[in-house]
This record gives sequence, structure tokens and C-alpha cells, in this order.
Amino acid sequence: MPELVRIEDYHIPQTVEETLELLAAETKRGREVALLAGGTDILVRMREGRMQPRVIIQIEALDELRGITETETSLRIGARVTFAELLASPLIERHARVISLACFEIGAPQIQSRGTVGGQLGTASPVGDLIPPLLVLDAEVLCRSVDDERRIPIGDFVKGVGKNDLRPDELILGVEFPKPPPGAHGLWHKMGPRRAQSISKVSFAGLVHLDKRKRVALCRLAYGAVAVTAIRARETEALLTSQALTPALIREAQALVQTEFSPITDLRSTESYRRKMCGVMLRRGLSGLLEQG
Repeated sequence: MPELVRIEDYHIPQTVEETLELLAAETKRGREVALLAGGTDILVRMREGRMQPRVIIQIEALDELRGITETETSLRIGARVTFAELLASPLIERHARVISLACFEIGAPQIQSRGTVGGQLGTASPVGDLIPPLLVLDAEVLCRSVDDERRIPIGDFVKGVGKNDLRPDELILGVEFPKPPPGAHGLWHKMGPRRAQSISKVSFAGLVHLDKRKRVALCRLAYGAVAVTAIRARETEALLTSQALTPALIREAQALVQTEFSPITDLRSTESYRRKMCGVMLRRGLSGLLEQG
């Protein structure tokens, strides 16, 4: 049984500014801080002894981190937006359906109603189902400290298993990404040990736009759970881009993507299974597009 964590301070700030001041002060003191929103991951990690923060900052009161907003060219999602709110959002369904498809398969309704965008980014898990969709949407993570504000491409933000580019004195404000071109299709597939509420063995997200001649005008492909971070399939993207989407091209892309990565073997799955599923998921997604016309 892991030793119980002894929490020395528990703060409930009411504004982002107050939160940033607390983070700056605790960074100077050198105490480990945990930011608590939905709690679907951090509480489990603390109970298992994988995290031992001395300070908890509860950020549920920070309404500034909520909401999904749009400009003429982009969408912004606050860090405290839950998976359930993403599922219910007309803006997400209209402009970023790949997020809706992924959120539908994240846990049970209880997890969907509590888990947040910021929590998934902060956890930086290789099996985080929201990361591949954000990769294909070219999302940037918005981070802020007392002295600075940064925009970090999602591919640079997630560094490894449980590792990200967030500084100790920074708060994740949310993510922002350009609106995909009208007619772009979001693709999503997930393989788990059971049909529902499962952790991914392999996940796949795609954003593909076909022109009137069925040529691939835009192609972004990303996989989760095959490496220490979610990863783009850039060689396969290059093969598909500007080509007419045909069954022969789909078979060629399937073969290529199976050689593009060196998947991991772990308790959930094997290297060979993951490699094969990378190709199968791509084939299913692209074949579905071809059938839709």
C-alpha cells in the first residue's frame, strides 16, 4: 500500500491571476504543486503513490478557463472544458468533428462529465484520446505565467510519458487551432481490449480534404498509443497528398504506414499488433471517404 500523500496547503483561487500568483510563489518555495480540476487522473495517481504534491490548487472556480469560442478563422477551447461539453458543442461538431468522435469513446459518462482538456494535456499520456485529434487540427497549447504567455504547438508540448513543456509556474489556458477548410473530413478509430470504456491499444485520427476530382488536397494523420507520445504519419501524408484517392492508393498508404513507426510493446498490446492496426485503421478511414464520394 503506497504511503498516503501529506498535503500541506490546499488553495481555491477565484481568478486566473490569483492562480498564477500562487504558482509563482510555490515555484520559488520549491514545493510540488498539483492543479486539480476534474480529478479523473490526478486523484488516481496520488492514491497509487505516483504523485506526491505538497500543495493542491483547486481550479474549478476559474470560469475564465471555460467555454468554446470562435473567430473568423479559428476555434479556442478553454482548459476547463469537459469531454461532455465538447460532445455537446455545435461549434466542435461543425468545425472539428474529429474531436467529437474521439470524446464519444473516452470513458463512461461520469468520466466525460469530469475530465477536462487541460487535464488531458497536463497528464501527457501516450493513450490520451484527445491528443491525436489535436495533432491533426494543428492545435497550439496556450500557457501563461505571471510574466509570460506562450503558444506551443501540441506536437512540441507533449514530450513523453507524463512529460510536457509546461513550466512549474505556468497554467494551461486552453488550446486554439485554425478552422479546417469546408468539406474536410475528420477520421477516428480506436482499438481497445473491449468495445467500450477501454484504454487505447492504438488510436487513429485523420483530417482529410478531397477536392472535386477526389484528389487529396489536405491530409493529416496521427496515431496514439504506438509510441511514447502521439505521433504524425508524415511519410504517409506526403504519399497521399495531391493524389487521386483510389483503392490502389489506399493499399499503398496502408503498407507504408505500417513501416513508418516502431511501435512499443507493453502490457496492453504488442509491436506487431499495433503495426498492423495502424494500416487497418487508415484503410478503413480512407475507404469510408471513398465510399461517401
